[in-house]
Amino acid sequence: KSEPVLGGELMEISIMFSDIKGFTTFSEQLTPNQLADVLGLYLDALSRIIQRETRGTIDNYIGDAIMTIWNAPEPVPDHPRMACLAALRCRDAARALAQTPEWRGLPVFETRFGLHCATALVGHFGARDRMNFTAIGDAINLASRLEGLNKQYGTSIIASEAIADRAREAF
Repeated sequence: KSEPVLGGELMEISIMFSDIKGFTTFSEQLTPNQLADVLGLYLDALSRIIQRETRGTIDNYIGDAIMTIWNAPEPVPDHPRMACLAALRCRDAARALAQTPEWRGLPVFETRFGLHCATALVGHFGARDRMNFTAIGDAINLASRLEGLNKQYGTSIIASEAIADRAREAF
């Protein structure tokens, strides 16, 4: 088995960024342990959908945010459709989670999503002694910005024209 090396290859991937609306305000109302428990329930529910149901690769958890890619490191046929499906199922799962006894009547996490499909550089990046498997490039930045744009429009899911065109028939 060979060790990973720094560098990557250009690949077409689908990208999803998610973030919880008002998470900072919400987090200030709980103890650190309560927050960790609730965030764990939420991330478990979304991660199951992303990884098992839609074959996405979670690139990173950034606090309450999740960066996910499809079609790397393993090929995922119809990855634009899978990414769109993940956003819809994750949105619904977060809402359903708030109805469970484990949620203990806390406010619903309203999740915002940004979706894009394009070519990005995928591989191992960082320093020689501390690298991560990830994707970098304009495609990643655009998906992240689309997620943030939901704030301006009061929406929960924004998909780029590129991913909408590729997934249109399924939705």
